[in-house]
This record gives sequence, structure tokens and C-alpha cells, in this order.
Amino acid sequence: MLIKFLKRRLMVKIIGNKGFTLVEVIVTALITGFLAVGLVWSYAYGIRLLQDSMSMDLMYSEGFLALEGIQKWLRNADQISLMSPGPNQRISMHLPDPRGYGTMGGDIELYYDGRTGTLRRNDGRVDSSQFNVKMLPSSYRVNRRGQSRDAYKIKSVTFERALDLMTNTSITGFDIIRITLIMQNPNGGDTLAMVGTALNRNFSEGNL
Repeated sequence: MLIKFLKRRLMVKIIGNKGFTLVEVIVTALITGFLAVGLVWSYAYGIRLLQDSMSMDLMYSEGFLALEGIQKWLRNADQISLMSPGPNQRISMHLPDPRGYGTMGGDIELYYDGRTGTLRRNDGRVDSSQFNVKMLPSSYRVNRRGQSRDAYKIKSVTFERALDLMTNTSITGFDIIRITLIMQNPNGGDTLAMVGTALNRNFSEGNL
């Protein structure tokens, strides 16, 4: 009897400690793998969202500052030239000397370079004299290899007379110029469009 009792206890103990089956191991491995892939994907997606958000913030801040400067030039210009009545990729203007002496003024030309995806400026003022200067993008990104590239691309820039805003044709001596700036994130392809207008009170017939 004692021997049978010991055998029965030993069999129960062995059956109770039989471990995992092959199916259980495979299922556990699959579940763990799926969880690991999900965590990695979530982390990568979060990093991507952060980078896209930073790119949008950068495009907005730099675009806002550029539009603010262009609007100031257009408001103060005593002569503005556009090639055609519709949207133009190039605009020229003459800025008078702010002191009134006529020695520090000059011509400024803004144009879109589609080959490089940039907004550029030719500044012929006496105190500047800079040509083919890149206005936007003004920031760079450096990759792991130490190579730098523009933080974003300028998809298009147009300048045009805002005829839809000049509803009262009886009022003369002014003009409104609309600037449309479209920037693109080179990674995700998201675009940001910004529009600015400038009222020029120095306008006279023949300036455009």
C-alpha cells in the first residue's frame, strides 16, 4: 500500500510540473512579437508626428517673418512692377530713401526659383547690395552623415494685384498687392499656405 501511495503521489507531481507545450510557446512568442512591433511602430509614429509638428511650426514662423518684411517693402515702395496682370513669380519695387535724401534708396526684386524650391531676393539698395540671396527657407537640417539640406521647400510664390479687394473704383492713388506663399515639408509632403496683402498708397497709374 505504501508503495502504491508513493507511486500515485509521484505521478501527480510529475503531471503537475509538465511545463509548457510547443503550442503555448509559439502562441506566447507570437503575442510578444506583435506587442513589440506595436510598441516600435507607436514610437516611430510618435517621432514622425513630432518632426512634422516641428516642421509646420518652423514653416509658419519663417513664412510669417518673410511675409511681414515683404509687406513692409510693398507699403513703402514708390514704384512696383509686375510682369503680367495675373499671378507672377517675380516682382520688382523701388524703395525711396527713408531719410528723404535720395541716396540710400534702391530697387528690390523678389522671385521664386523653382529649380531649388526657394524664394530669393536681389537687393540693389546702397546699404545692402546683395544679389541672389535666399530668403526662404532660412533654416537647415543636418543628417547623421553631417550633410545639410533645407528644412523645407518652397512649393510656389506668387505676387498679384488684389483686384477683388479694390471694390471701390472711384478711389485712386492706392494699390493692393497679394502675396501667396506655399511651403512643403519634404518628409511627409504636408503643405502650408500663407497669404498676405499690402496696401500701397504711393501708387500712380503706370507703376504696375
